Amino acid sequence: MKDLSKWQKITLFLSLAAVMVALRGKHLPGAEFLPDPSLSLFFLAGMLLMTNILSFTALFLLGFAVDLFAFSNGVNSSCFTLAYWFMLPTYAVMWYGGQYFRRIADGKWFSLIQLTFILTVSGLLAFNISTGSFYLLSGHFQNLSLSQYWEGLIAYLPNYMLTIYMYMGVALAVYAISRLIARFRQPVFQGQQY
Repeated sequence: MKDLSKWQKITLFLSLAAVMVALRGKHLPGAEFLPDPSLSLFFLAGMLLMTNILSFTALFLLGFAVDLFAFSNGVNSSCFTLAYWFMLPTYAVMWYGGQYFRRIADGKWFSLIQLTFILTVSGLLAFNISTGSFYLLSGHFQNLSLSQYWEGLIAYLPNYMLTIYMYMGVALAVYAISRLIARFRQPVFQGQQY
């Protein structure tokens, strides 16, 4: 993958942040119908912003601020327990998954298979961290048996993964369209002088 300029990285970070503010927390009209894009945003940030830990920290703190704002405005805060802090390693898994994909991607069609595999593994790890910590530490499930825990995992896993795939699909579509537009904006006889 081609490295981004500093300006492109700033623009990308601001775009990811705008999506997070708009869709996380369900505080904007219409946003309550869309799932939280945060996991996909962290994967994208890891993939495109690479090793910039400042971006990871800023994105996490932005998500935290959006959550606090949403909780203070009536959004259900039952997830804001000790388990909430396990979102940090959850997002880190997605971030590092994006970084790993960037390191191995060669820009060929096989990269799409690699992306799907790494996104799936990252999503499954993130799911186990966030869901497992919520079941164990939230205080909402004191008498939960192992079979009930597995039933809960199986019930939530499909939507969790579909949300990640959906937003990554949107990101890939935006990327493909932007590449097409960039290709049409280039002169036909590039490098030739008349």
